[in-house]
Amino acid sequence: MSELLAGLLDGDKEEKVKKITDEPDVLEVDTTEDLLDGDVVLSETSDDSIDLNQEDYSGSSKDAKARRSNVEDMRAQIERKLKGIGDDGELSKDVIRTTADVRREHFGDERIIPIGDRPEFKTVGERQKEVYNVVYNAFRAGNILTGRIVAGDTTDDRPVAIVMYEDTMPIKIPLPVLTDLKRRNTGDTPESSLAFDRRMVNERIGSEVEFKVLQVDGMNMYAIGDRVAAMNDRRIAHFVGKGRRNPLVKEGDILEGRVCFVTASRVCVEAGGVEKVLREGQCLWFRTNDLRDYFAAGQRVPVKVMKCELESRDGKAHLSIEFSIKEAEPNPKQKYFDLISENSTLLGHITQINEIGVFVKVLNMDYDILCSPSKEFVTPPIGTKVSVGVHSKNAENCTVKGYLIRRIG
Repeated sequence: MSELLAGLLDGDKEEKVKKITDEPDVLEVDTTEDLLDGDVVLSETSDDSIDLNQEDYSGSSKDAKARRSNVEDMRAQIERKLKGIGDDGELSKDVIRTTADVRREHFGDERIIPIGDRPEFKTVGERQKEVYNVVYNAFRAGNILTGRIVAGDTTDDRPVAIVMYEDTMPIKIPLPVLTDLKRRNTGDTPESSLAFDRRMVNERIGSEVEFKVLQVDGMNMYAIGDRVAAMNDRRIAHFVGKGRRNPLVKEGDILEGRVCFVTASRVCVEAGGVEKVLREGQCLWFRTNDLRDYFAAGQRVPVKVMKCELESRDGKAHLSIEFSIKEAEPNPKQKYFDLISENSTLLGHITQINEIGVFVKVLNMDYDILCSPSKEFVTPPIGTKVSVGVHSKNAENCTVKGYLIRRIG
C-alpha cells in the first residue's frame, strides 16, 4: 500500500475541524476579498448527519471529534506528494510509474490475425491501455472522472470504496475523501466505529460518483481517487461562481441528482456537488414505511433547489442549501383529489401506521388516504391490501379521509 493511501486512511485521527454555524445545512467557503474574483475553496463541512442504523449512537463527542479528518492538512500533504516532494524535501516515491515489463504484462495481447487490415474490435490489452491513459491524463490535468462504486474494501482497518473505472481499472477512494457529510457518534469502541464506517461505504455500493485522481500506481494498475475534491469543484461552479462567471444555479432551479444511499426513512442525494440527506417528507408526496421501495443507490432523480443563500461573514462565504426531490415534480394531489368522490370505495395497500391513523396508498395513484382503524377487525400490517371507504374531503389541502372496510386476500 502506498504512503499516500495510508496517509488518507489515517487522516481522520486528528481533530482540527472548526465549528462554523449553529444553523443546519450550512456549508463554509473560504474566499478571497472578492468572492467572485479569486480562487474559491469550499470546505468539507456540512451539518447533515448520517444514521445508517437509524439509531442514536452513544459514543462520546470527544471520540467522534478524534475521528474527523483534517482535510486541509491532508490536501497540503497530497499536493506535496503529487509534485513528487517528500516531507524531507527530497523526491517522493509516491508517484509510481509503470515499467516496460509491466506494460507488456497488462497491455500486451496474443497476436491476432485480422480479416482485413486490423481487427474491428479492441483487444483486452488495448482497452486496458486506453483506460490507463485516460486515468493518468486526468491525474496530470486535474480532470474529473465518473464511475460507479462496485465494492467496499478495508485497508489497514480503514474502509475504502472501489470504483471500477470503465469496468477496467480499480479506483480506491478512502472514506475521508469519499464524503464530507458529518456523522453522529458511532460508538465507544474502535470495533463499533469501524463497523459504522464500513456501513457508510457499503451503503453506497451501486452509486455513481465523480472523483479526481490523486495518484496512479502504474506498477499495480490502480489509482487513488478523491470524491470530495470533485464535489468542491462542482459546487463552486454551480452555487458560488468563479472569476467573472456567475453561479449556474439559483433558488427554484431543478438539478439532476444522484442517489448516494437509501435507508427506510432517508435518501441521500448529491446534486451540483452538494450532498444532502433528505427525510421522507422531502422525497414523496405520499407516505411510505420504506423509501427503499422507491429509491436505490445509483438512481438519478430530479432535485429542486428550495433554498440557495450565499453571504460573506468574517471573511468567509456561507452557503446554505436545501433540496427537495418531491417538489421537483408537480403536486399530484389536486389531480387525484378531483377523481375521488365522497362515499366511494377504493382499493389500496397500507403504507404507514402511526398515532394519527392508518395511511393507505390508493391503487395506481400516487396518493394516500388517512383512515381510521376499523372497529370490526384488527388493523392489518403494513403492506396489506385493503378496501377503504371515503367519508370526507378537504379541498383546501387536497386531503381525503376514510375508513378501513376489509382486507383483500
